[in-house]
Amino acid sequence: MNPNDKGYKDYGGRGILMCAQWMESFSAFIEHMGPCPEGLTLDRRDVNGHYEPDNCRWATMVEQQNNTRQNRHVTINGAIMTVANAARLAGVAPWRVYHRLDQGWSDHHAVFEPVGWTAQQGSMAFV
Repeated sequence: MNPNDKGYKDYGGRGILMCAQWMESFSAFIEHMGPCPEGLTLDRRDVNGHYEPDNCRWATMVEQQNNTRQNRHVTINGAIMTVANAARLAGVAPWRVYHRLDQGWSDHHAVFEPVGWTAQQGSMAFV
């Protein structure tokens, strides 16, 4: 770990380590993970966890993007998901959900209210 590396604060600075076996041998990494399938990249299931067999997987770019610390989450019918996933499921633009959440809307209303409806005021507006 090099504290001078530009990515240090996001990995080593947060205490994220790599499995000792993987550090010593690329063959051990391949033995645990297998070769990288086409179109996938290495991802940590728990973004705060280490690079180790139980925490790593081969993932698509969408899976990677939905598994970052920068994501905002909503709870819909008891399920926690990213705003992007909730918006995709509801067929609305993510920016609209973010805007509504920033205005204080509940998770459910921010995702599912029709365009033009303001939940707080009970009237039509462009939101």
